[in-house]
Amino acid sequence: MVSILDDLDVGSKICNYLWQFLSERHLIIKNTINNSEMVRWTNKGLAQGDPISPLLFNIATYQISRLIKNTFICQYADDFVIYAQNKSLRECTSKIQSSLDVFISVLEQIGLEISVSKTNFCVFSRRQRQEQVNLYINDQTISSSSNTKYLGIWLDRSLLWKKHINELGKKTMKILNILKMLSGPSWGVHPKHLRKLYISLLRSRLDYGCFLYDNSAKSNLYKLDKIQNQALRIIGGFIKTTPIHVMESELCLPPLYLRRNYLATKYCLRVLSWSKNTTAGLLNNCLSLCKSKPFWRWKKIPLVPLIYNEIKNEKLHSCCPLQMFSLSTWVTNINVNNIIYTDLDSIKKAKKCYEVNVLKNQILEELISKYGDYNKLFTDGSKSDNVAGAAFHDSDSNSNSLYKINTDICIMSIELFAISAAISYAVAIKYKKVVIFTDSKSALQHLARCASGHRGVPVAYAILARIYNILCESSIDLRLQWIPSHIGLKGNEKADLLAKSACLEGNEIFIMPSYSEVTVKYKSQNHDLWKEYFDQRSKEKGIWYRTIQSQPSRVPWFQSGKIKSFLIKIANRLRSGHIPSNKFSFLMKKSESPNCEICGVIDDVQHLLMECVKNGQEREDLISDLNLNRKDVGLFNTIMAFPMSGEARMVYDLCLKK
Repeated sequence: MVSILDDLDVGSKICNYLWQFLSERHLIIKNTINNSEMVRWTNKGLAQGDPISPLLFNIATYQISRLIKNTFICQYADDFVIYAQNKSLRECTSKIQSSLDVFISVLEQIGLEISVSKTNFCVFSRRQRQEQVNLYINDQTISSSSNTKYLGIWLDRSLLWKKHINELGKKTMKILNILKMLSGPSWGVHPKHLRKLYISLLRSRLDYGCFLYDNSAKSNLYKLDKIQNQALRIIGGFIKTTPIHVMESELCLPPLYLRRNYLATKYCLRVLSWSKNTTAGLLNNCLSLCKSKPFWRWKKIPLVPLIYNEIKNEKLHSCCPLQMFSLSTWVTNINVNNIIYTDLDSIKKAKKCYEVNVLKNQILEELISKYGDYNKLFTDGSKSDNVAGAAFHDSDSNSNSLYKINTDICIMSIELFAISAAISYAVAIKYKKVVIFTDSKSALQHLARCASGHRGVPVAYAILARIYNILCESSIDLRLQWIPSHIGLKGNEKADLLAKSACLEGNEIFIMPSYSEVTVKYKSQNHDLWKEYFDQRSKEKGIWYRTIQSQPSRVPWFQSGKIKSFLIKIANRLRSGHIPSNKFSFLMKKSESPNCEICGVIDDVQHLLMECVKNGQEREDLISDLNLNRKDVGLFNTIMAFPMSGEARMVYDLCLKK
């Protein structure tokens, strides 16, 4: 291992550390009963689950990818895949076998060997009949398989994805049964927690690699749709006849085909965010092959190449490597503890708890005591539609700088850009002591998180690079201080006006939006597609629900606020227009008539709330207490549009009496 590291020109300190770490280690087991210790010494291997293990394995096997030339190779930790493509099966077999021989020889040199029992091969082809193929590892035959699993994805020989979807269905059904057990009618887990369990335990499995099998047969994809539909009924307490799009809207869980589309878009945006990414070329090549080959004329083209072709011209910040690794030092070496201050001693509670003038005077006193001999710069950012402005104001020289930003970036990035421009200005003016005030606490907190090793927006690392240069040169005593907004601080109010003016008359600049900022736009577009799907389905089913909820909401109505789980189920059934009445029993062939036993008319939600004589007195009392108009046809629709209101809770009580 040390010799390999030496060949890679790794420093002597790391080599010595690894040598000492691997050559002599001991494990101490303490017995608290008799205060004894058991010590075990070892100089071979690593502990199970050691995070350095996959890194060292990749280093030890790095030569494999260099020596194997005539085939492709993929590696994830200790899982290898060698594959080749050719119209001739014999040619492919010859290439794979020669690569296997090289692979085995390299492993033997470092004292490793392949497990034949865990190795298999699969021939991917549309042909029904296959020629006999034999591959060997040290004269032992490798088993052939029509399906193979790699990184949790089952690949069948025709890439129809039937095997993967069936296995996925078996796994998720077990989780579905757990949800059923947790959703008791009176004692069960609250629907908002069931929804979180579904997203974290079940949908996360449906999401993994989902955009790969989007072009599978509709019959296969329908199996996954059925699993989500069952989960929706369990979470919301809906009955079987409830339309699917109504349940999706009520629980804010989009259809799986839209989910696959969104995740494919995120993946393609991630590809664009890495410059010199070979995946981009592969996706373009895949799409051109799909369009030119006659086989795909009547087939559904894979989703990822289609999405990439739509968004490949998106203006997006890209880098290689990540910006946190492009600095001249490790990002955690930049000490910002004495530079960034996100609090003030004068403010211990929320701003609304103070009288404005008193708070202003207290803050002014504190700022004068801390930064009396500092040059003061005030920064701010503003955003309206797709135009943004950033500005800073030098209160000592009464000079200003305004910037008009013609890209759709988040307000935090705009605030950080203003801070970056102010730092550059302070360095150019050669101030010795300078404090930069900003009313964006989130911008300073984001900057501090980036300095601790978390990923952030590009402009944050530009600021950290400037801060590091200032620390190394010791040229400026720099402070970044948060101050509250709109309390009458003269410099801050001036910067606020300048930022708004910059949207119209500032110096025009173009800032590439980051991956996370562009993702927000496509997430909104995906929600718009959901609205179109909801509108289309509502023309045939769920008309009652459409009068209550005009479009899918982004957050479930029961997410905030206190309401018991059984009341949520009643509300969901009333809002969806599907309740366990005689009409439902008739549809399920459990009743001879859909009519109400007393009134003799169709027993549905409209009848229950507006007409049924069985609860007529309670209904009249409710209408009288709320001073409602009896002639209003959409009376209860209006009430159910606000399911957390007091009026809606009174309707729930009315239904419980029924």
